[in-house]
Amino acid sequence: MAEVSSCTIEALRGQGVRKGDELGYFQYGGSSMCLVFRPGVIDRFVVQPPFSKGDSQDKVNAHLATAR
Repeated sequence: MAEVSSCTIEALRGQGVRKGDELGYFQYGGSSMCLVFRPGVIDRFVVQPPFSKGDSQDKVNAHLATAR
């Protein structure tokens, strides 16, 4: 995830916090996702290497890969 637009810290200086307390949160500027699959689940990727520097970005709702 690379689209963090800002980080909001809500804990105040000198405020006591304990393990697990929320200190703040990230605000995201986009809607990127990261999907993680077990080995062998992806049958094939639609876009194949080699990739070049001028390749365009994938479109929203585009078919990226085929999974079982």
